[in-house]
Amino acid sequence: MTTTTTTTTTDSSLDQPIAERKKRLADLDRKEQEIKRERLIVEAELRAYVDAAARVTANRSSNGVPSPSLNSSIESPSSSVSAHAVQRMPESWRIIFMELAKRRPDPLSNDEMRGIITSSGIELNDPNFRQMLYTYNERGWIVRVRQSSYALTDIGMRVVEMLKTASGGLLPMQH
Repeated sequence: MTTTTTTTTTDSSLDQPIAERKKRLADLDRKEQEIKRERLIVEAELRAYVDAAARVTANRSSNGVPSPSLNSSIESPSSSVSAHAVQRMPESWRIIFMELAKRRPDPLSNDEMRGIITSSGIELNDPNFRQMLYTYNERGWIVRVRQSSYALTDIGMRVVEMLKTASGGLLPMQH
């Protein structure tokens, strides 16, 4: 009894078009991920502007003029960065802001931020952590891009620059 072995071979003239299509698909997948990431950021920025516009409307005085402090922070974003607030920023948040700046425009999740804090040897106070997320989001320094993930805004980048200047270039230990 004889056994016959058959092997399937690909016509070598098809190898190149197959490889090219696989490469094109990989490129398209990469571009799709970039577009999704950019879309998240633009959506977050849009939400921030819509929220700011709602606050301007809500804070109008009886004569219809926006309150000066809110108006100045909307028209001149740099004025919304108080040197005093930056100086008082806890060390844990300085580290987080530096990491956010390194990863920008990508966000950090709450879990990643917590990990950065604890790996830096700083004790994490969870209620304080949530309060600071809220505070920095309200100030426009960070923006929530999806559930439990935040990215650094342009104003947040000014905060980072102020931190760098105040430290004379000596930044806190980073993750």
